[in-house]
Amino acid sequence: GGAQVARREVGEACVEGTLDAPARWDQHWHIDGCWFHGPEGTRHVPRGEVRHFDALVGVCLTEGANEPFRGNLVTWPGAHALIAQHMERADLLRRLKAEGVAALPKPHELGAALAPATQVCLRPGDAVVLNYLSPHSVAPHCGGSGQRHRLMVYFRVSSRAWAWSGELPRAALVDPWHHWVGLRERGELAAVEQASMASLCDQVAQRVGPSAVRLAEEQAEAAALAAALEASRLDAEAGALAAPHGAAVGAAAATEAVALAQALEDSEVEARKAQAVAEADDLQLKVALQASLADASARA
Repeated sequence: GGAQVARREVGEACVEGTLDAPARWDQHWHIDGCWFHGPEGTRHVPRGEVRHFDALVGVCLTEGANEPFRGNLVTWPGAHALIAQHMERADLLRRLKAEGVAALPKPHELGAALAPATQVCLRPGDAVVLNYLSPHSVAPHCGGSGQRHRLMVYFRVSSRAWAWSGELPRAALVDPWHHWVGLRERGELAAVEQASMASLCDQVAQRVGPSAVRLAEEQAEAAALAAALEASRLDAEAGALAAPHGAAVGAAAATEAVALAQALEDSEVEARKAQAVAEADDLQLKVALQASLADASARA
Protein backbone atom coordinates (compact mmCIF):
# COMPACT_ATOMS: atom_id res chain seq x y z
CA GLY A 1 0.00 0.00 0.00
CA GLY A 2 2.83 2.48 -0.65
CA ALA A 3 4.78 4.49 1.88
CA GLN A 4 3.91 6.50 4.99
CA VAL A 5 5.80 9.70 5.80
CA ALA A 6 5.90 10.29 9.58
CA ARG A 7 6.69 13.80 10.85
CA ARG A 8 7.64 14.81 14.41
CA GLU A 9 7.80 18.52 15.23
CA VAL A 10 10.14 20.13 17.78
CA GLY A 11 8.35 20.19 21.14
CA GLU A 12 5.90 17.45 20.19
CA ALA A 13 5.07 15.06 23.07
CA CYS A 14 7.13 17.21 25.49
CA VAL A 15 5.93 18.63 28.80
CA GLU A 16 3.59 21.47 27.85
CA GLY A 17 5.41 24.76 27.36
CA THR A 18 8.87 23.14 27.62
CA LEU A 19 11.31 21.02 25.64
CA ASP A 20 11.49 18.41 28.42
CA ALA A 21 10.46 14.77 28.03
CA PRO A 22 7.62 13.59 30.31
CA ALA A 23 8.61 11.29 33.17
CA ARG A 24 6.78 8.29 31.65
CA TRP A 25 7.49 8.93 27.97
CA ASP A 26 8.42 5.25 27.48
CA GLN A 27 5.21 3.72 28.84
CA HIS A 28 3.19 3.76 25.61
CA TRP A 29 3.58 1.60 22.53
CA HIS A 30 1.66 -0.02 19.69
CA ILE A 31 2.01 -2.50 16.86
CA ASP A 32 1.00 -1.43 13.36
CA GLY A 33 -2.11 -3.08 12.03
CA CYS A 34 -4.21 -2.25 15.13
CA TRP A 35 -6.46 0.79 15.31
CA PHE A 36 -6.13 3.59 17.85
CA HIS A 37 -6.77 7.34 18.26
CA GLY A 38 -10.49 7.87 18.43
CA PRO A 39 -13.76 6.02 17.94
CA GLU A 40 -13.37 5.56 14.17
CA GLY A 41 -9.82 4.20 14.29
CA THR A 42 -7.02 5.60 12.10
CA ARG A 43 -6.77 6.35 8.41
CA HIS A 44 -4.72 3.16 8.09
CA VAL A 45 -6.82 0.71 10.12
CA PRO A 46 -10.56 1.17 10.78
CA ARG A 47 -12.02 0.43 14.18
CA GLY A 48 -12.77 -3.27 14.63
CA GLU A 49 -10.06 -4.51 12.25
CA VAL A 50 -6.62 -6.06 12.76
CA ARG A 51 -4.26 -6.26 9.79
CA HIS A 52 -1.00 -8.14 9.32
CA PHE A 53 2.26 -7.82 7.39
CA ASP A 54 5.76 -9.21 8.01
CA ALA A 55 8.29 -6.37 8.28
CA LEU A 56 8.15 -2.66 9.06
CA VAL A 57 10.96 -0.88 7.19
CA GLY A 58 11.76 2.70 8.21
CA VAL A 59 14.14 5.10 6.45
CA CYS A 60 15.36 8.34 8.05
CA LEU A 61 14.94 11.44 5.86
CA THR A 62 16.28 14.29 8.00
CA GLU A 63 19.36 15.34 9.95
CA GLY A 64 19.27 15.53 13.74
CA ALA A 65 17.78 12.10 14.53
CA ASN A 66 21.18 10.61 15.35
CA GLU A 67 20.86 11.48 19.05
CA PRO A 68 18.12 10.68 21.59
CA PHE A 69 14.95 12.73 22.12
CA ARG A 70 14.78 14.02 18.57
CA GLY A 71 11.50 12.30 17.73
CA ASN A 72 13.26 8.95 17.34
CA LEU A 73 11.60 5.62 16.69
CA VAL A 74 11.50 3.77 20.04
CA THR A 75 11.73 -0.03 20.31
CA TRP A 76 12.04 -2.61 23.09
CA PRO A 77 14.56 -5.31 22.08
CA GLY A 78 13.04 -8.78 22.31
CA ALA A 79 9.53 -7.49 22.98
CA HIS A 80 8.20 -9.16 19.82
CA ALA A 81 8.54 -12.52 21.59
CA LEU A 82 6.62 -11.25 24.63
CA ILE A 83 3.82 -9.87 22.44
CA ALA A 84 3.65 -13.22 20.61
CA GLN A 85 3.14 -14.96 23.96
CA HIS A 86 0.22 -12.66 24.74
CA MET A 87 -1.24 -13.34 21.29
CA GLU A 88 -1.71 -16.96 22.38
CA ARG A 89 -4.47 -15.88 24.77
CA ALA A 90 -7.82 -16.93 23.36
CA ASP A 91 -9.47 -13.58 24.02
CA LEU A 92 -6.71 -11.24 22.82
CA LEU A 93 -7.61 -11.17 19.13
CA ARG A 94 -11.22 -10.38 20.02
CA ARG A 95 -10.02 -7.60 22.33
CA LEU A 96 -7.67 -6.19 19.67
CA LYS A 97 -10.61 -5.84 17.29
CA ALA A 98 -12.79 -4.27 19.98
CA GLU A 99 -10.19 -2.12 21.80
CA GLY A 100 -7.32 -1.69 19.34
CA VAL A 101 -3.86 -1.14 20.80
CA ALA A 102 -5.42 -0.57 24.24
CA ALA A 103 -5.75 -4.37 24.46
CA LEU A 104 -1.97 -4.85 24.35
CA PRO A 105 -0.09 -5.26 27.64
CA LYS A 106 1.59 -2.04 28.79
CA PRO A 107 5.39 -1.89 29.12
CA HIS A 108 5.28 -1.60 32.92
CA GLU A 109 3.05 -4.69 33.13
CA LEU A 110 5.80 -6.92 31.71
CA GLY A 111 8.25 -6.10 34.49
CA ALA A 112 11.79 -7.49 34.44
CA ALA A 113 11.08 -9.61 31.35
CA LEU A 114 11.11 -6.45 29.22
CA ALA A 115 14.34 -4.80 28.07
CA PRO A 116 14.58 -0.99 28.48
CA ALA A 117 13.23 1.21 25.71
CA THR A 118 15.79 1.95 23.00
CA GLN A 119 15.71 5.12 20.90
CA VAL A 120 16.87 4.30 17.37
CA CYS A 121 19.38 6.97 16.31
CA LEU A 122 19.65 7.36 12.53
CA ARG A 123 21.21 9.61 9.90
CA PRO A 124 19.54 10.45 6.57
CA GLY A 125 19.40 7.30 4.44
CA ASP A 126 19.84 4.96 7.42
CA ALA A 127 17.19 2.26 7.76
CA VAL A 128 15.68 0.08 10.46
CA VAL A 129 13.72 -3.18 10.03
CA LEU A 130 11.20 -4.34 12.66
CA ASN A 131 9.23 -7.55 12.91
CA TYR A 132 5.47 -7.03 12.67
CA LEU A 133 5.04 -8.00 16.34
CA SER A 134 7.68 -5.54 17.58
CA PRO A 135 5.90 -2.90 19.69
CA HIS A 136 7.22 0.61 19.10
CA SER A 137 6.51 4.28 19.68
CA VAL A 138 8.00 7.72 19.04
CA ALA A 139 10.18 9.66 21.48
CA PRO A 140 9.45 13.31 22.35
CA HIS A 141 11.24 15.83 20.13
CA CYS A 142 13.23 17.93 22.61
CA GLY A 143 15.44 19.62 20.02
CA GLY A 144 16.52 23.13 20.99
CA SER A 145 16.68 26.33 18.96
CA GLY A 146 17.57 25.66 15.34
CA GLN A 147 16.46 22.02 15.44
CA ARG A 148 14.11 21.01 12.63
CA HIS A 149 11.31 18.48 12.48
CA ARG A 150 12.10 14.78 12.07
CA LEU A 151 10.89 12.86 9.01
CA MET A 152 10.77 9.09 8.54
CA VAL A 153 9.27 7.10 5.68
CA TYR A 154 7.83 3.67 6.49
CA PHE A 155 7.09 0.67 4.29
CA ARG A 156 5.07 -2.37 5.40
CA VAL A 157 6.08 -5.46 3.45
CA SER A 158 4.91 -9.07 3.39
CA SER A 159 6.40 -12.35 2.23
CA ARG A 160 5.68 -13.28 -1.37
CA ALA A 161 4.54 -16.65 -0.02
CA TRP A 162 1.61 -14.97 1.73
CA ALA A 163 -0.90 -12.42 0.46
CA TRP A 164 -3.52 -10.55 2.47
CA SER A 165 -6.90 -12.23 2.00
CA GLY A 166 -8.82 -10.34 4.65
CA GLU A 167 -8.34 -13.13 7.18
CA LEU A 168 -5.65 -12.92 9.85
CA PRO A 169 -3.03 -15.67 9.78
CA ARG A 170 -3.43 -16.88 13.35
CA ALA A 171 -0.13 -18.80 13.24
CA ALA A 172 1.79 -15.63 12.31
CA LEU A 173 0.33 -13.76 15.29
CA VAL A 174 1.79 -16.22 17.79
CA ASP A 175 5.03 -16.90 15.87
CA PRO A 176 6.88 -13.73 14.78
CA TRP A 177 8.87 -15.66 12.15
CA HIS A 178 6.05 -17.77 10.69
CA HIS A 179 6.33 -16.19 7.22
CA TRP A 180 10.12 -15.87 7.27
CA VAL A 181 10.56 -19.07 5.29
CA GLY A 182 13.44 -21.37 6.14
CA LEU A 183 14.78 -19.46 9.14
CA ARG A 184 13.18 -21.42 11.97
CA GLU A 185 13.91 -24.81 10.40
CA ARG A 186 17.60 -24.03 10.08
CA GLY A 187 17.94 -22.36 13.48
CA GLU A 188 19.02 -19.06 11.92
CA LEU A 189 16.81 -16.65 13.83
CA ALA A 190 19.76 -15.14 15.71
CA ALA A 191 21.69 -14.78 12.46
CA VAL A 192 18.85 -13.08 10.63
CA GLU A 193 18.54 -10.52 13.42
CA GLN A 194 22.20 -9.62 12.92
CA ALA A 195 23.42 -10.34 9.38
CA SER A 196 20.37 -10.70 7.15
CA MET A 197 18.54 -7.74 8.64
CA ALA A 198 21.67 -5.62 8.18
CA SER A 199 21.72 -6.68 4.52
CA LEU A 200 18.09 -5.71 4.07
CA CYS A 201 18.80 -2.35 5.72
CA ASP A 202 21.59 -1.76 3.20
CA GLN A 203 19.19 -2.49 0.34
CA VAL A 204 16.68 -0.03 1.73
CA ALA A 205 19.27 2.71 2.23
CA GLN A 206 20.73 2.24 -1.27
CA ARG A 207 17.43 2.03 -3.12
CA VAL A 208 15.07 4.23 -1.13
CA GLY A 209 17.12 6.62 0.99
CA PRO A 210 18.41 9.07 -1.69
CA SER A 211 15.12 9.38 -3.60
CA ALA A 212 13.07 9.70 -0.41
CA VAL A 213 15.37 12.48 0.86
CA ARG A 214 15.13 14.27 -2.49
CA LEU A 215 11.33 14.01 -2.43
CA ALA A 216 11.21 15.55 1.06
CA GLU A 217 13.52 18.38 -0.05
CA GLU A 218 11.47 19.14 -3.18
CA GLN A 219 8.24 19.20 -1.17
CA ALA A 220 9.81 21.51 1.42
CA GLU A 221 11.04 23.89 -1.31
CA ALA A 222 7.57 23.98 -2.89
CA ALA A 223 6.02 24.80 0.49
CA ALA A 224 8.54 27.61 1.07
CA LEU A 225 7.85 29.10 -2.37
CA ALA A 226 4.11 28.93 -1.75
CA ALA A 227 4.58 30.87 1.50
CA ALA A 228 6.78 33.45 -0.25
CA LEU A 229 4.20 33.83 -3.02
CA GLU A 230 1.45 34.49 -0.49
CA ALA A 231 3.62 37.08 1.28
CA SER A 232 4.36 38.79 -2.05
CA ARG A 233 0.67 38.98 -2.90
CA LEU A 234 -0.03 40.57 0.46
CA ASP A 235 2.74 43.12 -0.20
CA ALA A 236 1.19 43.93 -3.57
CA GLU A 237 -2.20 44.52 -1.99
CA ALA A 238 -0.69 46.67 0.75
CA GLY A 239 1.30 48.69 -1.79
CA ALA A 240 -1.76 49.37 -3.90
CA LEU A 241 -3.47 50.88 -0.86
CA ALA A 242 -0.49 53.00 0.28
CA ALA A 243 0.10 56.65 -0.77
CA PRO A 244 1.68 58.46 -2.56
CA HIS A 245 3.91 55.80 -4.14
CA GLY A 246 1.52 52.90 -3.67
CA ALA A 247 1.07 52.21 -7.39
CA ALA A 248 4.81 51.77 -7.99
CA VAL A 249 5.27 49.63 -4.89
CA GLY A 250 2.25 47.53 -5.80
CA ALA A 251 3.49 47.02 -9.37
CA ALA A 252 6.92 45.88 -8.14
CA ALA A 253 5.35 43.47 -5.67
CA ALA A 254 3.03 42.14 -8.38
CA THR A 255 6.02 41.49 -10.67
CA GLU A 256 7.74 39.63 -7.84
CA ALA A 257 4.58 37.60 -7.26
CA VAL A 258 4.51 36.54 -10.95
CA ALA A 259 8.14 35.40 -10.73
CA LEU A 260 7.45 33.49 -7.52
CA ALA A 261 4.39 31.84 -9.07
CA GLN A 262 6.53 30.57 -11.97
CA ALA A 263 9.19 29.32 -9.53
CA LEU A 264 6.49 27.56 -7.51
CA GLU A 265 5.13 25.86 -10.63
CA ASP A 266 8.65 24.69 -11.57
CA SER A 267 9.23 23.43 -8.01
CA GLU A 268 5.96 21.49 -8.03
CA VAL A 269 6.99 19.83 -11.31
CA GLU A 270 10.28 18.75 -9.71
CA ALA A 271 8.41 17.47 -6.65
CA ARG A 272 6.17 15.35 -8.90
CA LYS A 273 9.26 13.96 -10.64
CA ALA A 274 10.80 13.13 -7.25
CA GLN A 275 7.53 11.44 -6.22
CA ALA A 276 7.68 9.24 -9.33
CA VAL A 277 11.29 8.27 -8.60
CA ALA A 278 10.45 7.48 -4.96
CA GLU A 279 7.51 5.31 -6.03
CA ALA A 280 9.71 3.45 -8.51
CA ASP A 281 12.32 2.86 -5.80
CA ASP A 282 9.56 1.69 -3.45
CA LEU A 283 8.60 -0.96 -6.03
CA GLN A 284 12.25 -1.98 -6.46
CA LEU A 285 12.59 -2.29 -2.68
CA LYS A 286 9.58 -4.60 -2.45
CA VAL A 287 10.97 -6.75 -5.28
CA ALA A 288 14.36 -6.94 -3.51
CA LEU A 289 12.79 -7.91 -0.18
CA GLN A 290 10.63 -10.54 -1.86
CA ALA A 291 13.68 -11.92 -3.67
CA SER A 292 15.56 -12.17 -0.34
CA LEU A 293 12.70 -14.15 1.19
CA ALA A 294 12.55 -16.38 -1.91
CA ASP A 295 16.31 -17.03 -1.66
CA ALA A 296 15.89 -18.04 1.99
CA SER A 297 13.12 -20.44 0.97
CA ALA A 298 15.23 -21.96 -1.82
CA ARG A 299 18.16 -22.55 0.53
CA ALA A 300 15.98 -24.22 3.18
